[in-house]
Amino acid sequence: MEFTGIQDTNCFGIMIGIIVIIVSFFGGLILLLSVDNLGAAQVIFYMMVMPAIGAIIGVAIMLYSMRSSFSGIGIFSKQLPTTERTIEKRYIHEPPSFCAGCGAGLSSESIE
Repeated sequence: MEFTGIQDTNCFGIMIGIIVIIVSFFGGLILLLSVDNLGAAQVIFYMMVMPAIGAIIGVAIMLYSMRSSFSGIGIFSKQLPTTERTIEKRYIHEPPSFCAGCGAGLSSESIE
């Protein structure tokens, strides 16, 4: 496995994932502070569930954008099945029947 480095990583995808995580955290905080008469379920949703969902989505976006960097590691090394069939080519080398230098006949029995 050859590590090719950061040039294969989609930095835009990583930035989008980080933005999704930050927006979900602060969005939940802003909603928590802007709503009056909150119940316990709403507090839990705004402070725990909403940021957790945003973190899962953000990390998924970041991992998807870095999939080429992890191509040889674990679950990323499995290739998806393709509909194309690989045709294997085989070549049989047949030696010449005459020597190019002296013109003598060649056969597998006469070669030592």
